[in-house]
Amino acid sequence: MREYYARRAVEYDATSWDALDPVEREAVERFVAALAPGRVLDIGCGTGYLTCLLRGSVVAVDQSEEMLALARQRVPGAEFVRADVPPLPFADGAFDLAFASGVYSHLETPGERAVFLAEALRVAQELVVLDQARRSGRESELWELRRLRDGSEYRVFKRYFTADELMSELDGLAVFTSAEFVAVRTTRFEPPRG
Repeated sequence: MREYYARRAVEYDATSWDALDPVEREAVERFVAALAPGRVLDIGCGTGYLTCLLRGSVVAVDQSEEMLALARQRVPGAEFVRADVPPLPFADGAFDLAFASGVYSHLETPGERAVFLAEALRVAQELVVLDQARRSGRESELWELRRLRDGSEYRVFKRYFTADELMSELDGLAVFTSAEFVAVRTTRFEPPRG
């Protein structure tokens, strides 16, 4: 996966965000821009396409130095950290909000997704997961063959969730749905004191 994203970095926006229907893309951008400001962690920031819309004190993490180089140019006011996730290299409760777009759907097993969820909620009070939605004619999970412009090919795991499936798995509430995307917000459970 690291090699795939290193090679894909230069074409990522053109083959993902720019390839979307403009109405879908603008709806996602409005949703992300409307998230509450604060101490925000963008997990798997990629090229920073959505990072630049987050408000507050933003820290972004990605496994790909090539993606981070593009993100640093796009969002000079944010802090960027290269790390394989999980674990997240931050203290417990360091952030108000963790945001993950296009990351959760690449975690293959329920166990991997549970570890990701626990780690995100360790460092942030709440988590918003934004991913492509499952729709009619789209398999729920598969290994997609992805061809890059340089001719290389990679098999990448991808899971598509309905809003109900993602809400159930994250024990959260849908905060955005469109024909192409779903976002769910979940919060850290803190038992009552006393």
